[in-house]
Amino acid sequence: MGGVPTWSVSFEGVALRARFQGHLDAAEGARAADAFAERLAEATPPVAVIFDVREMSGYDSGARKAWQERLWPLRKRIASIRLRGGTPIVRMGGTTLGMLLGIRVHTE
Repeated sequence: MGGVPTWSVSFEGVALRARFQGHLDAAEGARAADAFAERLAEATPPVAVIFDVREMSGYDSGARKAWQERLWPLRKRIASIRLRGGTPIVRMGGTTLGMLLGIRVHTE
C-alpha cells in the first residue's frame, strides 16, 4: 500500500461516510469494515450511511463479504445508504450489499 490508506471512515455531518480510493483487497476491506462497524455501533441510530466510491477502481470479493458480515448484525442501525459515484461494477457491489442487508441504496 505504500503507506497511503485506500479507505477512510468519518462522520460527514450526521451521516457516517466510508471513502475508498483505488482497489480494495480482502485484507483492507476487512479492516475498513471493522472500523466502519465500530463507528456505526457507537453512533446514535438510525444512521445515514454514505459510501463514497468516486475514486474506487474495484474490490476483491473478500472485501464485499467482510462488509456484509460486519454490517449484518448492525443493519437495523442504518437508516439509508447513499452511494456516491463509482464504476458500474462498484455501484453494482454497493447495491448488492444494500439488498443483502435489506436497505435500499440511493445513487448520486
